[in-house]
Amino acid sequence: MVVFLRGGTEINVENKAYRRFTGLLGLKFGNWMSLEEYPFVVIIQGADTQSTFSRGQSQLITRDEYFDITLLNQNHSKKLAIKRLDNLEDAKTDLAILADMLQVTPTRYNPPISAKTQARKRARR
Repeated sequence: MVVFLRGGTEINVENKAYRRFTGLLGLKFGNWMSLEEYPFVVIIQGADTQSTFSRGQSQLITRDEYFDITLLNQNHSKKLAIKRLDNLEDAKTDLAILADMLQVTPTRYNPPISAKTQARKRARR
């Protein structure tokens, strides 16, 4: 049995709505939700690292960087990843296009730090 299943995020620019969908044989399933709570867009850099050992205990480490175009809520505590790219220049281009289409503001990611985390950081110093 062969099943073609995929997932992703779909955006309806006219209605300012999005949905995380699962696609099965060309049909997409998912609930539409409003984009009104996401006034900011940002590029967040990340990396996937894999380590492999041979029989002689020789280690091979591969690291792949990626850039996620992400929508953020007002205080940057909620994120909605839109697209993942391997190249920063492509991510910047797509960020500008998305910001223009959705009328959102490109910004710098600056999430709030809880009092508990601040106390833990002070204790380490």
